[in-house]
Parts: sequence; C-alpha cells; structure tokens
Amino acid sequence: MSQMSVERQRLDEDKKRIVKELLVRCVGPDRVFSELTDLIPYSKDTFALRFSEENKHLPDFVVLPVSTKEVSEIMKIAAEYGIPVIAKGGGTSRTGMIVPIHGGIVIDTVRLNKLLKIDHADYIVRVQAGINLQELELLLNAQGLTLGHEQGSQKVATVGGAISTASYSRKNQKYGNLWERISNLEVVLGDGSILRTGPDVPYTSSGINLASLFVGAEGTLGIITEASIRVFPKPEVVMPLMLFFNDFSHAEEAADEIMARGVSFIGGSIWENESGFKDLGFPDARSAMIIAFEGCEDEVYASAKIVKSIALKHGGSIAPEEVSQSNWEDFLMHWCGMRAHVGCEDVIVAFVPRARKQEYFKGLLEDILPRHGLRPLPGERKSFDFGRHMIFATRFSISRTDEGWEHYISAIDEASRLIASLGGTITACHGVGLLHRDHVGRELGETYLRMFSRIKQVFDPKGIMNPGKKFPAIEL
Repeated sequence: MSQMSVERQRLDEDKKRIVKELLVRCVGPDRVFSELTDLIPYSKDTFALRFSEENKHLPDFVVLPVSTKEVSEIMKIAAEYGIPVIAKGGGTSRTGMIVPIHGGIVIDTVRLNKLLKIDHADYIVRVQAGINLQELELLLNAQGLTLGHEQGSQKVATVGGAISTASYSRKNQKYGNLWERISNLEVVLGDGSILRTGPDVPYTSSGINLASLFVGAEGTLGIITEASIRVFPKPEVVMPLMLFFNDFSHAEEAADEIMARGVSFIGGSIWENESGFKDLGFPDARSAMIIAFEGCEDEVYASAKIVKSIALKHGGSIAPEEVSQSNWEDFLMHWCGMRAHVGCEDVIVAFVPRARKQEYFKGLLEDILPRHGLRPLPGERKSFDFGRHMIFATRFSISRTDEGWEHYISAIDEASRLIASLGGTITACHGVGLLHRDHVGRELGETYLRMFSRIKQVFDPKGIMNPGKKFPAIEL
C-alpha cells in the first residue's frame, strides 16, 4: 500500500509534550509555537475552504528554522514520531497546498531569508529558500542584476514557494520561469537527510536533473532550503505598451503575429471587456492587450515599434504612454491583490490546445459556470497570456455560503473533466494542492500517479511530507 493512503491520527497530549520539548531543544523556545492564537494563521492559505470550516485544520506546532541544519533536525524528530510536516513559504497558494489537514508541524521558512552569494561572472545567485521574491529583486537591482521573474504574489511569495509550485512568471517570454533556471537545490528529505542536486554552475550533464523532481512537488518530496538560480543583467529600459482592439479575436491575431515575428518582449496578456474601456478613452474597444519590453534601449524601442505596427495592422489602437505605464503598474498590483478587493473569488487558469479553445470557453462560460451560479467578474471573463508559456484564465465570484462553496467545487470538477477531454492542463499556473488533487489523474493518467507514488516512497519513506496533497492516494 502507498504511504500516501495511510490514515493519520492526531498526536495525543503526552506525545505533544515530548515533541515540543525536542523542537525547543532544536531551535529554542522563541521559535516554536503551539498556542491556539499562534496556530490559527497557519490553518489555511488563500484557497476558498468551505466557509463554515475555515479554521478547522490546525497544525500542532509551528517552527521557524534559520538554517538547513535546523530543518534537518526538525525532520528527524517528525520522522521518528510519524508527524506530518508542511513547509510554508509566503502562504499565497490558491489551491490549499499548505492547509494542515492532518495537523502536524508547519515549518515556516520566513527566517530562511538570506542572500548567500552572488557570482557576477557566471550570473548565479544562491539564496535561502524563504527569501521574498520582491526583496531579492531589489537586492539584485542594487548589484546591477535582475531575477527576471514577476508573479502575482511577488511581494509575498518566496523563492522556495515559487519552485515548489512551478510558478508562472509574467516575464517568461524573455527569461523563462524561475524554476527553469535552477543550477542547484539543497533539499531536506523525509528522513532528515540533506540532498544537494548539483554544483553551482550554469549547466551540467554529469547526472540526471534531480532538482526538477522538486519543481511543482508542493513539498511532498522534501523541503527546499537553498537554491542557486541563474540571473540576468538589470535592463537599461523597461517599457509597457497597452493596445486596444475591436474584439478578442483581433487581439489574439495580433499576439500570434508578434510571436511569429520573433519580437523580443518579456510577456503579454489580452483580455476582453464587453462594456468597453471608456475610462481609458477607448469606449468602443472590447479587448485590450498589455505587453512589456525590457533590455537595452535600442532593442526595446525597436521591438515596441514593430508591435505597434502589428497592432495597427489588426485594427488596434495605441494607448498614450502615461496610460500604458499606469495600467501596467495597476495590472501587476491588481493581479496580486484581487481577492482582497472582491472578497471571495477564484480563477481557473488552464490551457487547452488553441485549436480547441472555442470548445473550452463555450463549455465553461455558457454551461458550467452559469449552471452553478458562478459569475465572471467584469473584464475577467476571458483572458489569454501569451509568450513561451500560455494560459487561458476566467475569474469569477463565489457565493459566500456552504451551498455556494459546493457549487464552486462541483464546477471545478466539471471544468477539469472538460479540460482533460480537450487534451489540456487543468492548472497552468497555481498548482494542485487540495483543489485539483482528485482531478489531476484525468490529465496525467494512472501510470504517472503510480510512478510518483514510488518516487515519494524513496524520498519520503514514512509519507509525512505534506500528506494528502498533490495526488490522490493509490494502491501500489
């Protein structure tokens, strides 16, 4: 039987006392928490749990290590007593991947926040995994470098979290995603042993790419404590460009030509708004594109000129520079803070082969969402991120009742069936966690799930690393 399917019992009070003493001995009393008021903030992430059960799942302990050695010692204690362990980064997961459904120990990586080394010659930076993405970007900027990564939770998320969730970067067209530029990881495994996946060099063919196993694993195979990542020179110029089109199809045609021409840009997005863009001076437009460029001045201006000509060819209009700049800034903030603005919402971030996108949007927007009473937010009905990686997104509100939550979960289930039937991916951005755990087999297949379960038994023989997440329990 797979360790993933083992039922778990909560710690009794005697074991709690013993384990707390061991944890305190490991990191000191000021970095071990077990009081209810300290545990409640760790009961969930930004996933919309059933509203009557938002604080149902509490960890037994929260521990704040400052080094790989301390993480290793904590894991040895957990392994000895069979205690589940959940690694927490910024806590911005939208899929429940850090909800402590079996209690246990939450290892908060907030104190693993050091920039350890910058290699200017090889453009490699080594960091502790809990360092904040925006903080790291600012530190690199001061050294004439850039991380080349921008995600919605940039101001909150951590390097370890971005790797563990295979996070999507708005700058992927120019720089790739963060996890695609890993040189080396340091990872604490389920028995407390420490794995380094390779040397701190730009490339090696000496062994298999073990680091890739921890990309998107959501803490189910080990806890990333350090990472070496390739970085880039800080760009001379950053220029966003906002464009407006009569409809979504014309904007998509322009995006296709931008890609086909090989224009240098960092990333782009198009979306539709059936009410137009009157507040921005384009009331008759029904779709907008925002695209940005970074690099040396000559490259940026030349690329922007080509994109403007492509937009005009497809009936587009070019926004004034100040509109482009302000909306680019708002776009990044809006993407990061949407849930705080509207209260309760979610977004399906999927991708299907574009030849079948009409089937996807018709099924989602004309059947699944309305049947479950889920209303797309204004201007968020349909969007398309284009570049090296592509995403279709639809954002919608959820009724804040248990009945509303049931409809939400049923709609996600039906959407996953539709996406899988069209040969797409259920989650092109946010990871799996609890939300998609029971759906992902439709996309990946039984052989894949069995292989992952075998891999997990190697790295996590007692099945204590974030149990119950990522993939459904299966029999081996």
